[in-house]
Amino acid sequence: MSRVITEQDKANAQRLKAIYNAKKKQLGITQTDLATQIGMKQGAAAQYINGHIALNYEAVIRFAKALQVDPWDIDPELNVLSAKGEVTSREVAVDIKQTLSGSGKPHQKAITIRYDGMPDQLLGFEADSDTYSPFLKPGDVAVIDRALQPEVGDDVVVEFANGQLTVGELVWQSAKEITVKSYASGEERTKPVSDVANYDVIVETKRSQKNRARRLKRA
Repeated sequence: MSRVITEQDKANAQRLKAIYNAKKKQLGITQTDLATQIGMKQGAAAQYINGHIALNYEAVIRFAKALQVDPWDIDPELNVLSAKGEVTSREVAVDIKQTLSGSGKPHQKAITIRYDGMPDQLLGFEADSDTYSPFLKPGDVAVIDRALQPEVGDDVVVEFANGQLTVGELVWQSAKEITVKSYASGEERTKPVSDVANYDVIVETKRSQKNRARRLKRA
């Protein structure tokens, strides 16, 4: 879930938009090119640039690197960088949207993972059966990042227009259709994009924690 947009967020977005407009001709890039460079969909990049999503630490660093400016040109109050100015992973909370079967409520409302990307578009889906075992066992959570553009070979969660979900490997994609190898059946299925609401990259699988008996110390 995106946080509330503050006046500082609006000012940061205005600076980013001004930098992009000033730099796009010099760098020879479009908004789509920029989105590709920073690892997100064009629509998500546009929301950051237009101030519809608040710029967080990772977003500022990535936009600054792609536009060849200092991060402080976008956010003057940014004061935390790694020694090399690199994006480092940190703990982020991820809301669990629903179970993969679509029936029943998830046992958890949210989980925490370490992630080096932008957390605003992360969502979790909880496995509630053995359907996708061993990739996902009951209680495991598949975390997707809706800001990332899926590529062939990625593990994906596919949400169909009728509300059903599937998990598998993206085998093929085009403007008209996608092919996914299901982790449930092992079969490849091709669907027109008109039947697909979303298909998103799985960036993390959070294993369920079980209470286990401790081994006795050996003599």
